[in-house]
Amino acid sequence: MKILSIGAGMERVEGAVHLDMVPLPGIDIVLDLDVLPWGLGSGVWDKVVARDVLEHVDNVVGVLDEINRVLKVGGVLELQVPLWNTVNVAIDPTHRRGFTEVTFDYWCPGTMLGDKYWWYTRTAYRKVSCCVEDHGELVMVLEKIGDKRGLGVGGGVGRVKMGTPTPVATECPSVVVDVSVEDQKTAEV
Repeated sequence: MKILSIGAGMERVEGAVHLDMVPLPGIDIVLDLDVLPWGLGSGVWDKVVARDVLEHVDNVVGVLDEINRVLKVGGVLELQVPLWNTVNVAIDPTHRRGFTEVTFDYWCPGTMLGDKYWWYTRTAYRKVSCCVEDHGELVMVLEKIGDKRGLGVGGGVGRVKMGTPTPVATECPSVVVDVSVEDQKTAEV
C-alpha cells in the first residue's frame, strides 16, 4: 500500500512517504501544499494522511482537489482538523480556519451540501467515518469515488449512488457524529 503523509511535520506514519514544506528530519518530499499542482503522479497513492494540516493551507478546495488527483479511485483520505468552535483553532497563529462535521460534505455527492453546491469542486469523495475526539479534533475518513463530471453529478443530472462503507475505520474514543453513508439517501432522476 502506497501512503502519502502531507504536512507531516514531526509526525511519522509507518510505511508512508512524508511531505512537508519544511525540510525537517524524516521528510522525504519538500513541497508547499498551496503551490498547485504538486508535481506528483496522478492516481498513484492508496492513502493520503492529512493530520493537522488543512487548517494551515490557503486553498482548501484546491488542496482537496489535488489530493483527489493523486489518490487512486477507491483510495482513502484520512484527515484530522480542528473544530471551528474549539480553542484549538485560535491557539496556533498559523491556523486559517476551523471545520465542522459537515464541511467536507461539499465534496460528497448524495449529501445536501454536495448536491446543492456540486459546482464548487469537481472532486468526489464518500464519507466513510467521522468522529469528534474529546480534545476538539474532527477525525474523518473519505474515499475517492472519482470526478463528479464522470459520475453524472450536477446540473440536475442526478445523484451518485453511494456504496456500502469500506472496511476502513478511524478509532475515536468519543462521540460518533456520522459513520453511516447508508443514512445519506439517494434519489433516482
